[in-house]
Amino acid sequence: MASHPLILTKDEITLFLKLSKGLREGWVTEEETLPIDDTMRKFSIRVALMHLVDPRFKEFQGKIKNAKTEKDAVAALRDVDFSTVDTHDIQEILFAMGPVLMGHMLEEYLKITKDDGMVKQVAALSLIRHSILVTQAKPAKKK
Repeated sequence: MASHPLILTKDEITLFLKLSKGLREGWVTEEETLPIDDTMRKFSIRVALMHLVDPRFKEFQGKIKNAKTEKDAVAALRDVDFSTVDTHDIQEILFAMGPVLMGHMLEEYLKITKDDGMVKQVAALSLIRHSILVTQAKPAKKK
């Protein structure tokens, strides 16, 4: 049973609904309504600030620093086994990814999801992205 909903864009919900009934069972989706906005410039700045502790990620860090497009960055992220990433490094990587790249990762995960563990990863990543979007949302103007 899900402890929190999958907060997905319309396109991501469409991909989720293509999963087998068994994988969808017990999960609730909510549409992500906050604007998902980012630029390669902002991404480059976040990557420049990224400090990974684990020496195994030096090659990854070089690849992601040299990414010229979102597609390049996603390709670099595809090679990371997140189950082996230290808590500090996962925070650094997720911060550097930003909401747009997280969306690309969500779409990739949804296309290859084969078990409930992967659905849990999608749920976690969607919650992290939503939390970032909430912090980026412009506060309402005071009257």
